[in-house]
Amino acid sequence: MKGRHIFTYGSLMFEEIWQCVIRNPYQREIAWLDGFRRTCVLGDTYPVILPRSGEKDLQGFLYLSVNPLDLRKLDDFEGDYYYRRKVFPRIRSGNAYRTIESETYVLKPRYAHLASLRPWDPQGFEERHLKHFIRTYCTL
Repeated sequence: MKGRHIFTYGSLMFEEIWQCVIRNPYQREIAWLDGFRRTCVLGDTYPVILPRSGEKDLQGFLYLSVNPLDLRKLDDFEGDYYYRRKVFPRIRSGNAYRTIESETYVLKPRYAHLASLRPWDPQGFEERHLKHFIRTYCTL
């Protein structure tokens, strides 16, 4: 079975976390996604995304051709609060951009009450929470 491209926008953007969940190396590209808002989870350090029309340029990473076994590992890591949804992020291709059919993890609508209105800051997460997150979630 052919692999799928996965757009990451939160903790999985960080190589250290990706590597603790997925041992296989994958090519990754900086990517941008429209139509979604990234917010903090109430009382936690990681984000969720919710569909929001008009939102632009959510930056993340696109991992290319992730195999089915590793997709199951990602599904387990993300848990029951998320579902994988088809999206079309864009990557830089020379002087232009191109969109690539991919999937990303979106908060299930029944858990929307867990999302705060506060935007999630990747740099702040890296500076203040990354090491603790790794110790908590990467104890394999």
